[in-house]
Amino acid sequence: CLKLESLLLECGVMEEELELELEMEFEEEGGSGVGVGRSLAGVSVLTNVVDPALSLLVVESLSVLYRAFCGDGGNNGDSESSALSLSLSPPCGKQQRGAFVPRPQSYKEKNQGRDMMHFGAYVHNNRLQDAQPMPFTSEIHMACAALVKAGAMPYDTWADACTVGMYEEGSWLPPHEDSRAFERPIVILSLLSDEQEMTFGQVDNLGEYGEKARIRMPARSATIIDAPAAYAPWLHALAPAPTGRISLTFRRVSPEARRALQVERLETERAGAMQSLKCAAQLQERAASARGLSQNEIKKLRKKARAKQAKVQTKLNHANNLAMET
Repeated sequence: CLKLESLLLECGVMEEELELELEMEFEEEGGSGVGVGRSLAGVSVLTNVVDPALSLLVVESLSVLYRAFCGDGGNNGDSESSALSLSLSPPCGKQQRGAFVPRPQSYKEKNQGRDMMHFGAYVHNNRLQDAQPMPFTSEIHMACAALVKAGAMPYDTWADACTVGMYEEGSWLPPHEDSRAFERPIVILSLLSDEQEMTFGQVDNLGEYGEKARIRMPARSATIIDAPAAYAPWLHALAPAPTGRISLTFRRVSPEARRALQVERLETERAGAMQSLKCAAQLQERAASARGLSQNEIKKLRKKARAKQAKVQTKLNHANNLAMET
């Protein structure tokens, strides 16, 4: 903990907002060149949005939760450079839908992606899913308050989704556009690593990603991605992580996406109710046509059928309530 605290205290001592100095590669007549100081519309970075003490608190709380998902009760690393191993020990594959999602083995082999913990909303393959992940922890709420104070968020409860990425050294993300199920902006809180870089670019007619801008995401900084950079044709990617890193990506589910999830949930409830109704009818038929069964056995079948019918009624009532809300 002392090594980690020392690392956090050394990261990012600037007090002012970081003026983006993006090295943008561009083509001009007569050749190519590099322009320095050209800002990319919609992208800004705020430094020192959380203080070292809060950063340490968030890192430690997420590390404990991460190790619990991984089934790792302690830190066995003894390298001086692995104060980060406190939070970045490899997972053992334990999953809980909507809460912890480890990288697929095929991604690990390429060093692509990261293990994720989801709070508030569950995103799988960049798609919002109908699931109930973990609620925001008190430490995440504290981080939100700090982001509001720094001007990165409009108010404390603006974000209703937080995806925590646990990056190992060398991990990277391919060019992508965040799901449009979320409103813009996207707010990314970076912790631990002081050298992480994000690139922005577009795909050309040959399907090749061309980098147009690159920013640095210092430890304890907030990267804010808004229109137009947050939408295609603009894409963003993460360069390979120089060291272990934790990111908290805060987003807000759009009203349209929330309604779509309600409709999906409604259809699931109705399908389940119909299946239960079918089972109840089958039980009643068995009870009515029972041959050679004792009266007690027939009563048990009928009691089970009534219980099924009651369950159906409960599901249908819930489905109707969802329909009214939608």
